Amino acid sequence: MNDPIPGGHFLVARKIYRSKIWLKHPFYLKIFLWIIGNASHADHVKNGRKYKRGELITTYDEIIKSAAYYFNRQHIVPTLKQVRTILEWLESEGMIIVEPLRSNDPDHLNNLGTPMDRTGAYVGLRIIVVNYDTYQDSKSYKGRDLGTPSHELGHNNNNGTRMGKDIYAQNFLIFYKAYPRHVAKKPAYKAWRQLEKAEDIETLLPILLDAIAKQKQAKETAKAKGEFSPEWPYPATWLNGERWKDEVEIKKRWDHAD
Repeated sequence: MNDPIPGGHFLVARKIYRSKIWLKHPFYLKIFLWIIGNASHADHVKNGRKYKRGELITTYDEIIKSAAYYFNRQHIVPTLKQVRTILEWLESEGMIIVEPLRSNDPDHLNNLGTPMDRTGAYVGLRIIVVNYDTYQDSKSYKGRDLGTPSHELGHNNNNGTRMGKDIYAQNFLIFYKAYPRHVAKKPAYKAWRQLEKAEDIETLLPILLDAIAKQKQAKETAKAKGEFSPEWPYPATWLNGERWKDEVEIKKRWDHAD
């Protein structure tokens, strides 16, 4: 009987060979695999902080060190700009979500912070691996072509819709569908995640939907009367500004007989 292999394991779909990342510079794949391998495999608490499955708290400095390698005795190290570009690409492909940790964030990494990490007024990164549960569940690979799940890393399906569209939580999708302005979905979801930390979403969601309905009615009434009504802000702006608390005066629609 073979001895257990220390360090655990993680799964990678074979379709990665046909994905966009396979054709990119090796730094892309190396960093992505490092993120998957270091993301929390289960919800747990460490040093008083709750870590969610598929979540990683790290710094640019850690990522740079992880991607470095030797070639002909030369130490090849990615630059901060390269790492930022790679993370932006991974996020644009729907593979990860990146959230900066500000200096006043209770989750920031004082012990790992360096001047490099503090560039842009934040001291670390929270990275969420999209569809982590799907890719790290061996059942997803059973009975699939080439032993892979139906999703592809960084690929589109036959209808041109990006795989991994279940990146967003159901409650957020309910809010986003109700919100009249469907733009900047990714920043809106980041704002939503921040809101989840401070509020009971199950309780707050009906309040948000009610506020949207009332504000929508007020805007329609103002428009019917020929009055100025400001454009709906971006959904992230609406959430960050707690605009559901705005006082709205609901008037009867304008009647020509008045």
